[in-house]
Amino acid sequence: MNVTLPTTLIVALIAAAGFAHDGHHPDDRSDERRMQPPPGHRAMEIVDLPEPTVSIRVEGEYRVITSNSLPDHPIGTFPNPHNPNALRSLNREFRIPLHPRRADRPTRSSPEFGIALNGIIFDAGTGEFWTASGERGRSEWNYDAASANNQHRFGVDFNHGHVQPTGKYHYHGVPTALLESRRADHVHDGHAQVMIQLGWAFDGFPVYAPFGPEDPNDPSSDIVELSSSYRLRQGHRPAPPDGPGGAYDGTYSADYEYVEGVGDLDASNGRTGVTPEFPDGTYYYVITDAYPSVPRTWVGTPGPDVARRGPGRGPRDIGPPPAGDNAPPTRRPSRGSSGVVAPDARSVNPAFFIEDALAAPIVTEERTLADGTKALCYVIRTYSEPQEHEMGPWAPTHIEDGAEKGGIWLHEGEVHDVDGPFVRDIAEFYDDPKWRLHREDGSIRVTDTKEAFEAAARPDVDPRYNNHVVEGRPEWLDRNVFVYVIPVQPSYQKEPTFIGRPRRGSDRGARLGGPPPRGRVGDDGPRRRVGDGGPPPRPRDRGAGGPPRGGPGQTVLGIAFNGVNFEPPAPVDAILAAYTLAPFDDAGGHINPHNGYHYHAVTGHTKEIAQPDGHAPMIGYAMDGYGLFAHTSEDGSVPTDLDECGGHSDGIRGYHYHAGAAGENRIIRAFRGIPGTMSVERPAPRSQPDE
Repeated sequence: MNVTLPTTLIVALIAAAGFAHDGHHPDDRSDERRMQPPPGHRAMEIVDLPEPTVSIRVEGEYRVITSNSLPDHPIGTFPNPHNPNALRSLNREFRIPLHPRRADRPTRSSPEFGIALNGIIFDAGTGEFWTASGERGRSEWNYDAASANNQHRFGVDFNHGHVQPTGKYHYHGVPTALLESRRADHVHDGHAQVMIQLGWAFDGFPVYAPFGPEDPNDPSSDIVELSSSYRLRQGHRPAPPDGPGGAYDGTYSADYEYVEGVGDLDASNGRTGVTPEFPDGTYYYVITDAYPSVPRTWVGTPGPDVARRGPGRGPRDIGPPPAGDNAPPTRRPSRGSSGVVAPDARSVNPAFFIEDALAAPIVTEERTLADGTKALCYVIRTYSEPQEHEMGPWAPTHIEDGAEKGGIWLHEGEVHDVDGPFVRDIAEFYDDPKWRLHREDGSIRVTDTKEAFEAAARPDVDPRYNNHVVEGRPEWLDRNVFVYVIPVQPSYQKEPTFIGRPRRGSDRGARLGGPPPRGRVGDDGPRRRVGDGGPPPRPRDRGAGGPPRGGPGQTVLGIAFNGVNFEPPAPVDAILAAYTLAPFDDAGGHINPHNGYHYHAVTGHTKEIAQPDGHAPMIGYAMDGYGLFAHTSEDGSVPTDLDECGGHSDGIRGYHYHAGAAGENRIIRAFRGIPGTMSVERPAPRSQPDE
């Protein structure tokens, strides 16, 4: 069966008063479900989005549903004061068992439980939790999005729906507008057939609105509203730090308990019986007004896309299972940061990027990944110009200059100030008398023109610039727009994609520098002066090592939240052999004529998103869509269980990477997912200041 839903998407802009009603009881949601757009709402507005589409077909043993995730009915205003996210078109496909069977035990289904007939997802739980620290984290105290008590947290509309940061509109309860539309389709002889199928769970069993025959096996019995068997607990929640305190009022999922037989439905919010679509009987789920609204468990076995990834994930949330259901104890972060990451960092959140760093709004498009497959991707356009720090300085001009006049050099796990004395004593540093970067008068040979820079910042250094400090300046670059294509949801691969050295000619100026520092400059990477120990090895023996072989030559590892890209290890042998030095600035970045400004090290100068459990802060995304985190946690500890890619899993963030430690000359070692691509879309001449 193929269904194409109608025409242009209409969004109802609902007045704020429409969300309030008198006589509220903490667990009385019936008025919410039946609430229609209020009479005084503003005129409907056409939104510049594609038409909503959904296709349902049978392929072998599966019901295959494809959708662009756009609702075919009026919704609330998004963004709104309680939900900053804009609606987006997201193309998705789901394979659902055609002949479902009950499993031995229920399986946790949160967050994505199933899909409505119009292609909109039913979500169960949320990503918001109360924790003892007051910051986000994971605990049993999960805020319930369908509760009226949490309207201010989620901005849920009259369909019990709202929008995620990815732009995905989804339901957390009875989809009012869809139900009314389906009800209109079931009018026969002036009477409405009120047992109405709304969609499918991902284990293959059908999902119905909260009305059915009083006798589940007798379709002629009276149609009644089916009730949940969950009820509010009595008394008060544990007081902090053991719980949020206060009376059980439906704010949290843990405010409820299942009591067998108190309602019509079982612990999975379903029952077995006859339905119009299944006259011989079937197990079916019910979306109820009262908790849990959307079921929290599957009674059957979900399709292979879900089963392969374990419980608790929707079909597109691909990644290894978390380390466990319980996260480490939470605490308030003390590091400087600009936010706290959502509990699950397994998918890209465009809201994390600094708006001023973008050359255009972030959009979603179907694009080709590095392996030739197609996927829904974020297309991120930036100028690769950091917002949090200045670019440079890199090179001092005289051997008496202090550290403030130069950058840093990274060698064998240590961070060195490239000040005047460092340049003066570099022959001792490398134990090679051929090194001499300064003149008799103490001035330092620096590439001080664009032409000199381009001639020196390449593997085959122009001999005229041997024994020079290579420095590129931002004003010498065209203001290119860098286009990053990163999958919306990473695809976890059993076999990693190793990162090879950059292709010849793709990053000439990036073959500069040594291994990355540990964490922050000055914190984890000690600044060593010449004479603090034995001389380091000659360049050919520097010990940094090269990246693993066998990779595709990927030239971009990922992107920082400021729009600057992370690069693979810099192959420095050739440029060091020419007795030239190309320092990094304190942020671990430098410039080359082709890729502009970029990072080869993580030094703590870019935007960080602190973690509520003291975990290392998040600093960006790898090109495969998995989160990239700093190397060092708040307490100075480093992870000991990283895989061959430089990543691991935990119960809060899912799979993610950690930037490499000092001495590795790499940020990550390999991609666990399928990486996207980076390209230069267009050059734009840099505007010159007025004379």
